[in-house]
Amino acid sequence: MKSSQMTKVFIADDHDLFRSGLSMLLAGNGYQVVGEAKSTDELKEIAGAAEVDIFILDCQMPSEGPVAMLQWLQLKYPASKVLFLTGLVAGGLFRQLISLKASGLVSKVSDIDAVLEALACCLRGEQYISDELQSLLEEAEEVLTPKESKVFEYLLQGKSNREIAEILFNSERTINIHRANIMKKFHAHSIVELIEIANKKGYYRVP
Repeated sequence: MKSSQMTKVFIADDHDLFRSGLSMLLAGNGYQVVGEAKSTDELKEIAGAAEVDIFILDCQMPSEGPVAMLQWLQLKYPASKVLFLTGLVAGGLFRQLISLKASGLVSKVSDIDAVLEALACCLRGEQYISDELQSLLEEAEEVLTPKESKVFEYLLQGKSNREIAEILFNSERTINIHRANIMKKFHAHSIVELIEIANKKGYYRVP
């Protein structure tokens, strides 16, 4: 396991005070903060080719939802860990992130010791879940499959079934099936309702 002195961390949170405070706390505990961002777009722009051991992300930031951002980071930085900090009460979202191999979930009401413990778990290759969030995971609804997650993100962007089929190199019929499964799991009867529910559950933040 790497020592904390060698661990490079990137923090993304749209609240300046929280982000700078966390950065100071981590730096004071031997971690090297190599970058900060206040949106997912800024993260993509700033991170570039930087070497990052652990990304620490807020679950609700401008530009992209946490599921899409996790998948992007896993593709772009396969060796990096992704730890989410959250003030949300969103068991379904948390289960989705854990099922997609997020490195951990930490409640924003946790103290710095919990954050440090979560980082240590990440470095050991273990998943960390705050005690405050564990019960929400156990009570959460059925999660989306990896393919449904991709279709879901494009639906939230307002893309049609045909457009999604072209992007994912699938038939429109296959996308229709995924869409129906997504609507069923979210108990939504229209795309507008799906977006409203997704926003309430923390999957997506309306611009």
